Amino acid sequence: MKCYHEYLFLLPINSNTRLIYGVIDGSLNAEHSNVVETNAFVGDDDTILHGDSVLELTERISPRSSVYYYNAEDESNISADAILEGLEWMLDKKVDCVTISLSGKRYSEEFIKYF
Repeated sequence: MKCYHEYLFLLPINSNTRLIYGVIDGSLNAEHSNVVETNAFVGDDDTILHGDSVLELTERISPRSSVYYYNAEDESNISADAILEGLEWMLDKKVDCVTISLSGKRYSEEFIKYF
C-alpha cells in the first residue's frame, strides 16, 4: 500500500482568516453556522457525528470562514465514487482547500489525479 502523506499541508490560519473550506465527510446531526451550502440531510437526534466534529473544529479555528459541506455517505458507506463527486462539487464551488478525514483499505488511481 502506498502512503500519500506528502500531500498533506497546513494553512496559516487564525481567528481573522477568512477562507472558503470544503469538507467531504459523512452525515450530520446538527446545524452549523459556517456552512453556506451542503447536500447533507441534517439528522434530528443528539448524537454528534464525525462530520459535526469536523465542522465544530473549523468554527473554532477559523470562525470567519465559510464551509461547503459534502456528504459522501450512503447508508453508512462512503465510496470512492462519492468522494470523487464531492471533489468535483468542490471544484465547482471554487473552495480554497478541502479536508477529507476518511480512511479506507483500497488504493484508487482516480484520487491521485487530484493531487
